[in-house]
Amino acid sequence: MIACLNPCDAHIDENLSTMQYASQASYISNKPIRNDDPKARMIENLKEQVRRLTEELAKANETIDFLTKLTKENQGDLRKNFESHNKQETDSSLPEIRRSLNGMPRSDSAFSGDGRRSRGGAREGSAVR
Repeated sequence: MIACLNPCDAHIDENLSTMQYASQASYISNKPIRNDDPKARMIENLKEQVRRLTEELAKANETIDFLTKLTKENQGDLRKNFESHNKQETDSSLPEIRRSLNGMPRSDSAFSGDGRRSRGGAREGSAVR
């Protein structure tokens, strides 16, 4: 704020009044806020989100293209590695499967034909006491 004072001693009361007003005005602080329309703000946020997602999608497509080219170049090697890995997994898991099957009861002796567990080895259709 600019305060204009009169250099003449005859206007000293007016000068004091001006100085007091300037002093009080210096304590006033304003916090300007922008009056945005909530819908316009939402539209801007959504536009920004679309821009970011478009950039992300472009990066993902570049990565996919790179990996596709890489796999086409090395397709034979990848197939060999995949087949050998599957063969190793199958060969190593067969003994475990056989061991677990040996410990399980057989379905023909433990269960009747209709899926119910038979009692004491009794045949189907015989009376149980």
